[in-house]
Formats: sequence, structure tokens, C-alpha cells
Amino acid sequence: MNYLAYIALHILTLFHSLIWIFFIFGCLFSKTIAKLNLFIILPFIYFSYINNQHPFVILKLILLRKYYKDLPDVPVDFDEKDFNQTEYEDALIQLKILEDNLSSQNKLTSEEKRNILVYYQKLEKLYVLPHYFNLLKIHFDGSFQNPLTPQGLLILGAILSAYTMSNKSPITIVKNILSKLF
Repeated sequence: MNYLAYIALHILTLFHSLIWIFFIFGCLFSKTIAKLNLFIILPFIYFSYINNQHPFVILKLILLRKYYKDLPDVPVDFDEKDFNQTEYEDALIQLKILEDNLSSQNKLTSEEKRNILVYYQKLEKLYVLPHYFNLLKIHFDGSFQNPLTPQGLLILGAILSAYTMSNKSPITIVKNILSKLF
């Protein structure tokens, strides 16, 4: 069963990344995708963020909590410089919400929680994009409002999709701006 959990963790991590990539950049390819983004994916993401538990994060944490001792290690080099404290704290909040529903004998020690969350970060580093996205997000934390928060990405995806639906391709708009500058 632990290999099924390992495969499910990989699928969830990949799917989570692909949803965001599709939402932000898919509208650049067709109006149909832009409509799908605005009328199905955007409301789904919005309503999933209203809940206090992120659906993909909580599914990954449930699997990790149950099987992390039996899972094979993630084949990625990971040291302290790769450790993302902000992501750790966000995932720790999700893990605490998950544990609030359990009896006291089933709760994890702080070392077990850290091991689970380090495994979680190793998994994201393996898929490259989530890891470097989080590093870029940390870079923008000093700005007035971080544009790489989920809310910022929702706004970006909605704007790009709206431009595409209004017969103004974002790629064409960027080309026109650049051609006037140079």
C-alpha cells in the first residue's frame, strides 16, 4: 500500500502544479480554455480557498501522515538551504487542523511533523516548479503586496482569460507594446 501512497503523492503534486500552469497560461492558446478558466477553474479555486483546508495539501498530508514511515525516500538532494520556513509553517497549520480531529494518542510528535513536512518539501523540489515558485514567492514577500500569492495568481489568470475572451490575445498585446518600445 505504501507504493500506492507514494504514487498518489506524486500524482497530487504534479496535478496541483499543472492546474495552476493551465489556469495562468492556458488561456493564451484559445478562447475555449479562457472560458473554462473563468467559469469553472476560477470558481473552483476560489471556493477551495474559502475552506480552511487546501484540498491538495490536505490530501498529501493525510497520505504522508499515515504512510511516511514506510514511503521510499524522494530521490532529490535536499539540505538546509532548500528548507522553506514559510512553506513549512503554512503546511504545519494544515497539519494542525488535520490533527485537531484526532484523539490525543494518534497525534504526532514535533519531530514526526517536521519529518513529514521535510518529505513534503522534498517532493515539491523533485518537481522543480513548485520549489522554485516558492523561492520566487519569498523574493516578492518584501513588496507591498506579493503578486505570487494564490489571490495574485487568480487575478492574473482572470485578467489574461478576460483579455483572450475579448478578442485581445495577451501575446498580441505584449508584442504590440514591445514593438512600440523598440
